[in-house]
Amino acid sequence: MKSRIGRTHQGGTAITTPTWGVALATIGLVATIFASGAAAKEMPADLGNMSLEELMQVEVVYGASKYEQKTSQAPSSVSIISSEEIARYGWTTLADLLQSTRGFFTTDDRNYTYVGVRGFSRPGDYNSRVLLLVDGHRMNDNVYDSGYYGTAAALDLNVIDRVEIIRGPSSSIYGTSAFFAVINIVTSRAKNVPGLQLAGTAASYDSYHGVARFGTSPESRWDIVASVSRMDSRGQDLYFREFDDPATNNGIAQGLDRDQATRYFVSASRGPFILQTAYVERDKEIPTAAYGTIFNDPRTHTTDLRSYVDLRFDQPILGTASIQSRVYFDRYWYSGSYEFDYPPPTENQDYADGRWWGTETQLAIPAPGGQRVVVGAEFRDNVRQAQGVFDVEPRVVYFENNAQSSNWALFIQDEFRPLSRVTLNGGLRYDHYETSGGTTNPRVGAIVAVDRATNVKLLYGSAFRTPNAYELYYEDPVFQKLNPSLTSETIYTYEGVLERRIGENLRGTASAFYYNLDGLTELVVDSTDGRGWYVNRGDIHASGIETEVEGRTRSGWIGRGSYSYSYAYDTETGLELSNSPRHLAKVNVSAPLMGGKLFLGAELQYVGPRRTVRGGRAGDYLVANITLLERSWWKRVHVSASLYNALDRQYGDPGSEEHTQEVIPQNGRNGRLTATYSF
Repeated sequence: MKSRIGRTHQGGTAITTPTWGVALATIGLVATIFASGAAAKEMPADLGNMSLEELMQVEVVYGASKYEQKTSQAPSSVSIISSEEIARYGWTTLADLLQSTRGFFTTDDRNYTYVGVRGFSRPGDYNSRVLLLVDGHRMNDNVYDSGYYGTAAALDLNVIDRVEIIRGPSSSIYGTSAFFAVINIVTSRAKNVPGLQLAGTAASYDSYHGVARFGTSPESRWDIVASVSRMDSRGQDLYFREFDDPATNNGIAQGLDRDQATRYFVSASRGPFILQTAYVERDKEIPTAAYGTIFNDPRTHTTDLRSYVDLRFDQPILGTASIQSRVYFDRYWYSGSYEFDYPPPTENQDYADGRWWGTETQLAIPAPGGQRVVVGAEFRDNVRQAQGVFDVEPRVVYFENNAQSSNWALFIQDEFRPLSRVTLNGGLRYDHYETSGGTTNPRVGAIVAVDRATNVKLLYGSAFRTPNAYELYYEDPVFQKLNPSLTSETIYTYEGVLERRIGENLRGTASAFYYNLDGLTELVVDSTDGRGWYVNRGDIHASGIETEVEGRTRSGWIGRGSYSYSYAYDTETGLELSNSPRHLAKVNVSAPLMGGKLFLGAELQYVGPRRTVRGGRAGDYLVANITLLERSWWKRVHVSASLYNALDRQYGDPGSEEHTQEVIPQNGRNGRLTATYSF
């Protein structure tokens, strides 16, 4: 049976509302609701029911400077997304959360999900220019330097306390990949996971998800949070007009959208020690016939495994100073099975095996006058960075490499107040990579408290992305040799941020940014034999603005509206970047109903048109999502129901070079029902 959502127009669904109209409606809707106080019966004052002014007094971010500080004092533009918002808006993956966040957008090629920010998300990229952390632990792997945000992500959202989104370059404290942004997931403590909870989800496309979560009691000497889950989705039959021919099943990929994942997570802490481990194994069928594989063949699929063990030590010393240290071991495994018709039909295997361990230590030393100095060192040993490509039968090896490498870094950061209303923040880090040499990256920021309600931040920073093992070795013309010509990418970013509190219930943020990216890494293909290798040949310039109004009331209303504009282009060609929407607009509003026993969450997401890799256009689209969350009718059972793409818009994301499809269709209207039982 042909899938209705698969019949997506190549250019996407046209939205007739003018872009500026969407932007003004976005900000105006949220401001109107919260400026009025959203009057309703008051509820107990917890994090979910504080006014915004009260929340700002306790809202802190760790990931911006590697120590906790108020978001208003962080040397970057920061967003904090709480577990309360995750529940109220019915997000099921980290990609859903980021798609709702100011300045971010996602792309799904029906295998992996890719994150874009500030107009940058190269089709075929591996999420290597945004750094993903879990409680400060680096999640980008050591082969592709990739972070995972969709169903391949290491954590279920049910173990997340909050997500810190830190925009701009942060290589001055994190090194490579902290290029456009840092996403730091802060996991829940046991006090937020009372006892044992079981949750079951049934969703469209024959999708099911089961979770068991446990947290120790407040009286326990151990703070333990544990979670195990299993997700299985049959997916849907998809129609691709590029394959609409009787020889290729009339363009219908039947039963090839299956997605399965198993996850484990444990965090145990006592005193200054925290031991944490996570594991995910995910298998996904590929319905798009990527890389020229046989269309509608069920044997084409990918498997990803990601795991780590992390032991941290965090202890005050000498009264006001503190020391933090960690040691960790990580594993990444990827296997892709691809069916090609050479002829005859042949299974081709593609694999990557990454293993690494490392350690890092930092010392934070407060000083008179509000000064805080942080010094630190890191070391990572990539004991295995293996890759290979071969045909299974008859066995033909095309590429096989087992690289090893190491890197180390030293950094220092200083925050001080020369005047009562002025905070200066400066950081400097030196990284040395065995494969690409050394690099030094600074970050400086001036934060001025104009008055009690207004902050201005003036920020500058540089960041780098060192070539990863995939780019250095894979399909080099002389196999298994290091690509000597490939160097690090570098970005220089200038930004101004205005943050203003408006009364008790509203906060406004406006920022303007400009960045220059030097030495963009791109793939070059030899037309004579089809082999490719990576070179530095692109320079990118981009500028833009981001605006947001955020609201929260004592009565339980929460919400935000944002509008972002960015323009990014290649200086060599003068062309706007592919998969780079100029306009993004988001609205999120959640309202308490029936005295706070029920919450209605609604969101609108507008993404502007994007150029494809072949010069076409993926049309703009507007998606609406609705969630009902029940919290108090039954003592032990809570229910959540969501309707995604409620208007059933037909739209698509730009495909990358390996796809025949210029635009890849996304899901139409679909639903989810979740029930949670607490023992």
